[in-house]
Amino acid sequence: MVKKYNVVSIYSGAGGLDIGFEREKYNILYSTDYWEPACETLRKNKISGLVECKDIRKINFKKILKKRGNPHVDVLVGGPPCPPFSKSRFYLKDKKRALEDSEGSYTISEYFRAVQKKDPTVCLFEKVQAYNFMPQPDVRDFLKKKRDELEYTIIFKVLNSENYGGPQK
Repeated sequence: MVKKYNVVSIYSGAGGLDIGFEREKYNILYSTDYWEPACETLRKNKISGLVECKDIRKINFKKILKKRGNPHVDVLVGGPPCPPFSKSRFYLKDKKRALEDSEGSYTISEYFRAVQKKDPTVCLFEKVQAYNFMPQPDVRDFLKKKRDELEYTIIFKVLNSENYGGPQK
């Protein structure tokens, strides 16, 4: 069967999102994470055409698919690290939260830099459920600003992977 759409995956971890898209016959062109054990798992599973283990801030999104003829990216998927945004962070008073946390700030900014450079038709931005109940208005404001700048629609929705054949409970 012919692959349906081209996917670039960032913050890929061990490839959970990649596996889901691959099972639906999407063509995973590129996957990246900064943690070597996760990258090794991605390589061993052979889901992606190219795995790059690199700090997201150092990736040149314009050039990542140059050797493959720069095909159009239909879908950009990514799940930036969630600790700064999770409910548990609210209980850790000594740690900064959301965009005040340096990791929270740059990881979300880098996601949208990838969107801007690759101009996918669809983006899937996977985050913790706390995003739907975000008490920090700066996060919602940032997302709305990016939505307007990049001319995308943002839909906040909580999904249970169990409803799609994935382990959840």
